Amino acid sequence: MSPFPTRSSSKLQCCPNRTKSSPWRRRRCGVNDRFARQLVTRRRSSMNASRRIWAWRALLMLLAIAVPLVGCQAAPTTGGQSQAVPTAEPAKASMKKAKIGVVLAQTGDMAVFGRTMIYGWQLARDELKAKGDVDIEWLLEDDQGKRDESIRLFERMINTDKVHAILGPLTSAQMFAAGPVANEKGLIAFGSATTAPKIDEIGPYVFRDAVSGPVLNPRAIKAAKEAWGIKRAAIIACKDDEAMLGEYNAFKATLQAEGVEIVNEQECFRADLDYSAQLTKLRDLDFDVLVVAALGENAAGIARQARELGITPKHHLVGGLPFNDPRWVEIAAGGMEGMIFMGAYHPSATNARNQEFVKAYTARFNEAPTQFAAQTYDAVYLLADAVKRANLTGDIVQDRKVIRDALAATSKFEGALGTLTAKGQNIFPESPGVVLTVKDGKIMPLGQ
Repeated sequence: MSPFPTRSSSKLQCCPNRTKSSPWRRRRCGVNDRFARQLVTRRRSSMNASRRIWAWRALLMLLAIAVPLVGCQAAPTTGGQSQAVPTAEPAKASMKKAKIGVVLAQTGDMAVFGRTMIYGWQLARDELKAKGDVDIEWLLEDDQGKRDESIRLFERMINTDKVHAILGPLTSAQMFAAGPVANEKGLIAFGSATTAPKIDEIGPYVFRDAVSGPVLNPRAIKAAKEAWGIKRAAIIACKDDEAMLGEYNAFKATLQAEGVEIVNEQECFRADLDYSAQLTKLRDLDFDVLVVAALGENAAGIARQARELGITPKHHLVGGLPFNDPRWVEIAAGGMEGMIFMGAYHPSATNARNQEFVKAYTARFNEAPTQFAAQTYDAVYLLADAVKRANLTGDIVQDRKVIRDALAATSKFEGALGTLTAKGQNIFPESPGVVLTVKDGKIMPLGQ
């Protein structure tokens, strides 16, 4: 018998009569037994590995057959057989894509306005992303409220970042500086706070949804005349700002048209903090109403100091759009109580879209939205809607134009501001503005 196991061995033992053999033979058999066990272990491992290889081969063959069947549908052909056709792409693959720059003041003097505008943009941006029906890449930059910085950022976004449109800048003065850059390059510059007259005359690519002060402010004068029977007025205006110059001109023209005598005019400047010199000149004059055309912080300072000097409440106070912010009520320290002014927006508006906006904005930012937040929120949706409706080709020059054309064709768009329709480059609500007052330290519509 061989000392090594054979295929017919029922037991892997080379020395069945080991006990009868000599010590030398027993040692030899012990070695051979160990070798036999190792050999069997190797054979079993080899067999298991072979089985695994064949199992994987079988699985791969099944997958090779199944995958084409899953990825295709049967389509009839002229020969009566089936032909593989691709399945529909996922919905996101067909979304319109665009890149839009956002140029707003995050630092500097105008950051107080830019803060809530950025809140409005953030809320609309995130809602659009959640809806998933348009794919927009947003680029936010801080122009510090400066004209030259707005121009620099516009040029970079247009030439380097290759944006399709720009939301911003914040002020009318900045738009008069940077708007022509966008217009020359053929892409949208959208102002959501640019209220000065003639913004829409910069060029066909400069849009806004911020209703101009001269459009709204005459209503404040008429409301004051109806409520108080005013006959004589004094004016203080910061004319070094384009928007406030426009408000001043509108106030003056309306006072004259309504037969209200203007007894005195005083001028202030954006950089001013002390208005006592101008107000002292007015204090002893005979007039019914003091009309103020000034930006928010200036306006609040004038209202506060007018009260401290005793001008109000002896004389009534009327103002324009910049007064419409709860922060100015606080800074005015009672100086705005009972005054009449215009607002482009108030959170109490009952249209469904506004109520959705107010609820979401308040929950996220823990404060009520301002008119600048609402205007910017709607501006984001208007731009996104234009992108969705535009016939984009992938050519940046052509796509900028078709997005502009789609925006100019906006009609009956439901926003927080109301129902918006484009007339030229002005996209205003059908019933713009609301006459406001301050009662018990809170801004509310007049008559409520």
